[in-house]
Amino acid sequence: MAGISFAVFSFLFALLVTFSCSDNDQKSTPTPTFTINPTATPTPIPTPVNVLWTYDLQAPSFGSAAVDDIDGDGYLEIVFGTYFNDENIYALNADDGSLLWKYNTGGCNDASPVIADVDGDESLEVVVPASSPSKVYCFNGATGAVEWSTSTGAVNHIDSPPAVADVDDDGKMEIVLGTFYGYVFCLNGEDGSQCWKINLGSDSYIQSGPNVLDLDADGKLEVVVAQFGGDCRIYALNGEDGSVLWYSEVPQDYMYHGASFADIDQDGKPEIAIGSYDGHVYTLNGEDGSLLWDYNASYYIGAPTSIADFNNDGHYEIVFCAFKTIGVLSNSGELVWSFKAGGSMFRGAAVADMDGEGVPDLVFGSDDGLVRVLHGTTGQLIWSLDLETHFGLACEIDHAPVIADFNNDGTLDIFIIIGHGTSDNPSANYGRAYALSPGIGSGKGWPMFRHDIRHSGCFH
Repeated sequence: MAGISFAVFSFLFALLVTFSCSDNDQKSTPTPTFTINPTATPTPIPTPVNVLWTYDLQAPSFGSAAVDDIDGDGYLEIVFGTYFNDENIYALNADDGSLLWKYNTGGCNDASPVIADVDGDESLEVVVPASSPSKVYCFNGATGAVEWSTSTGAVNHIDSPPAVADVDDDGKMEIVLGTFYGYVFCLNGEDGSQCWKINLGSDSYIQSGPNVLDLDADGKLEVVVAQFGGDCRIYALNGEDGSVLWYSEVPQDYMYHGASFADIDQDGKPEIAIGSYDGHVYTLNGEDGSLLWDYNASYYIGAPTSIADFNNDGHYEIVFCAFKTIGVLSNSGELVWSFKAGGSMFRGAAVADMDGEGVPDLVFGSDDGLVRVLHGTTGQLIWSLDLETHFGLACEIDHAPVIADFNNDGTLDIFIIIGHGTSDNPSANYGRAYALSPGIGSGKGWPMFRHDIRHSGCFH
């Protein structure tokens, strides 16, 4: 499979002025639809959204990608894993979509990768779990050579995106992730050996990406994970040995994706914001797990939360996705705005300034095959792009976008993967990776799932 390069594929369409969210996801023509709401921002937005390139796959990618200059050539690369029927870890050159390297793991790769210097050699590695082979791989970023691999045990499958930090304060990086049947593993970054592991209940699954942060301002790092099944608890673990510091039983249902964290109430300590299948967004005090506030979204929340200051007022807001509704909450838990999409947004939203206005916006894909960009302050639709129609096959987007300047032109680009994949009939799976350029985004991007290697989910 070779990268398919489109030098400039511009979508120049009629402008659709939309005054209600219910109209935003209508597909009125058989061609890809570009939609602008002129009230979203005073900044003029060019009508074309360019497809920089595409790359065809034999399966979709679940989770997200990660982007960094892994080969030191001055340009970014994009790394992601694919599902059954493809089963590769790919590293693509972000400027043109050409293949740098790939590695077949022999199974599905559902957990998002992380890019970091995990062994202290001053070069970047790619760490990614292979879900069904139950292995964690560390690849040389430049060559794709396997530096080490570690098994978590045959049945301990991995959907948990790994976080990276020096959690035991030994001057070296560790990798933390969860598995099926309630395990949390901490691996030494230099060789993949086990630093510690803990079981939080064999009737649960740790699907969440761990958060790594100093919860109590003691200068030491802790790890926060959540249970999918079992007791449906949120756990805070000691970074040095994995022992339990506290747990919260406030959530009443599963939590698939992990939390985000920031000093939401500006008390000098971090808070944890997480969504639950019970339909609530919970914000907990990091030092002890006590409830700060909760918000009832009236539908299950499987997606991760995100955090940013969407109106430049000096206060953080929290993004949640409850099935087909995406919303923003104030730092005290009041609804600021919400938007109804045409499909589920299970992987949540990435955050960056996509219209050059100076405030962060929301970028996400959904089950209806559309990529949307919403104005962060108002929730108004800036543009949407129908990738399902462009692909020409029935597709879903179950992949969170990453955002960066892929071709060094000074503007932000978007990478996302669309496709269809099941484990029942994997030979019928397919997918396509897209690099999109709105041509106007500026500032910091969103380079990986949950924003950074500690999984803060916070744009700052």
